[in-house]
Amino acid sequence: MRAYAVSAMLTASTSRSNTDGRADAMSRTDRGRVAQAAESSGIRARFVDVENVSELDHAFKTLRESPAMAVQVIADPFLGGHLDKIVACAKDLRVPAIYPFRNGVEAGGLISYAADYRDLFRRAGGYIDRIVKGTPPDALPLEFPAKFELLLNAKTAQALGLTIPPTLLARADEVIE
Repeated sequence: MRAYAVSAMLTASTSRSNTDGRADAMSRTDRGRVAQAAESSGIRARFVDVENVSELDHAFKTLRESPAMAVQVIADPFLGGHLDKIVACAKDLRVPAIYPFRNGVEAGGLISYAADYRDLFRRAGGYIDRIVKGTPPDALPLEFPAKFELLLNAKTAQALGLTIPPTLLARADEVIE
């Protein structure tokens, strides 16, 4: 029998509809792939879905009753709108959490690794310019994020009793003290 560390993924059911009628930020296929990748690293992934504020409170209660070693917050407008509450809960539970946007770390979360949205917005200006000058939108190339940023919150790490490895500190784009 293999022992697993448990990691919870906080997902929102507000992004798109699944075949069962529920909207979901992660498809079943995505969940299967995440769970398989996690298991190969000795981590048992647990998905905690929320659709509204009362379910968010229930998710926190679930995490209190059956704690996870870490929490990953999935990028979703609903979860982003309740980020302060999510960060506060992670602090209260004393569980490290990774956030999909830099503002999660700025609000007191531990870590964020994501596309640099400021860079994406700057690059979008070039698309707008080309469209205004007559280029049909469907003629523009599909671009993917080219720049990602790693943010760490050293104060939160200290509060959680974690030591951030020097190699991770060296790779961070920003460390909040």
